Amino acid sequence: MRAEREAVEKGYRNASGGIHALVATTTLAAGINTPASTVILAENEFVGEDGRPFTVAEYKNMAGRAGRLGYNETGKAIILADTPMERAQLFQKYVLGVPEDVKSSFQQRDLPTWTLRLLSQVRGVRATEIPGLLVNTFGGYSASRANPQWIAIVEHEVTALVERLLQAGLAELEGELIHLTLLGRACGASSLSFESSLRLVELMKQLNAAQTSPTQVLAMVQVLDEMDAIYTPVMKRGRSESVRANDVAQRYGHAMTQALQRYCRDEIEFWCRCKRAALLYDWIEGTPIDVLEKRFSTTPFGGAIGYGNIIGIADGTRFHLRSAHQILSALFPDQPEFLKGWTTSCNDSNLACLRRHWRS
Repeated sequence: MRAEREAVEKGYRNASGGIHALVATTTLAAGINTPASTVILAENEFVGEDGRPFTVAEYKNMAGRAGRLGYNETGKAIILADTPMERAQLFQKYVLGVPEDVKSSFQQRDLPTWTLRLLSQVRGVRATEIPGLLVNTFGGYSASRANPQWIAIVEHEVTALVERLLQAGLAELEGELIHLTLLGRACGASSLSFESSLRLVELMKQLNAAQTSPTQVLAMVQVLDEMDAIYTPVMKRGRSESVRANDVAQRYGHAMTQALQRYCRDEIEFWCRCKRAALLYDWIEGTPIDVLEKRFSTTPFGGAIGYGNIIGIADGTRFHLRSAHQILSALFPDQPEFLKGWTTSCNDSNLACLRRHWRS
């Protein structure tokens, strides 16, 4: 899907690329970096998601794609309205509206991830200097303005965090300076939260590189918080989905079933992980989509797996496989053949299967 998107964007940006109109969902339209001569917004809310209206900033972001530097000095942005009254309301709200205040996406609960990524950008700092570095970020500035005691709170949390980094081997002390190890930098540069990085490090430290197949790492990625957040249809009534644990044991072995139980909040989450892992195993083996849908759907009224679910799970896993590879490279620097084979097998198999199923 990434390859198809890149091809479409490239063809659209090129005046002689042959693509003159591009239709996108609201989610894609808000994030796409492709200028246009004219932008038409058929909706003013995120249909199919939470149903909330666009913010003024989101509208201006999408409408701002109008105007192609080097091709058009000006662009047109059109938002559709059903009545003259709605047209006046939309014009007043969005065209004349002032964008909302910018807010940091970081919450206090994200402090460990925030700190890890900050440390990945510096060579070494004293632990006592970390709160000051955080305050100099936009999120830290906003938090300290809202709560004068924020720095004192952060100092206490950073002390505990530094100890966790040292114990996990993600950081080391050099005199008074603390800096991330290669493993820590791999985690800090990844797409994962601090807690998910630690999960992956702990599980992967137990691997025997010589005896680990690429598909086992594919399954292991399912323990991440980021993967648990991907919607996985399961039948929550009764215990019909408990068969998914056996599916994993048959495909990966009993040790993987135990690994997928780690850090689970409840049994439903465990079944979801098993369902994703077993589905992906069959998917990279080339099992047709219609067979996967039938095999992993419990009933039409609960736990039904569709094409969109399969592609969403596959794309999410593939995205986080990059982080897994970075962490594996730091954990097993003396196993280049294992890493080379793992990268080639996982990424190429996923891409090949995706293209094959997409054509079907």
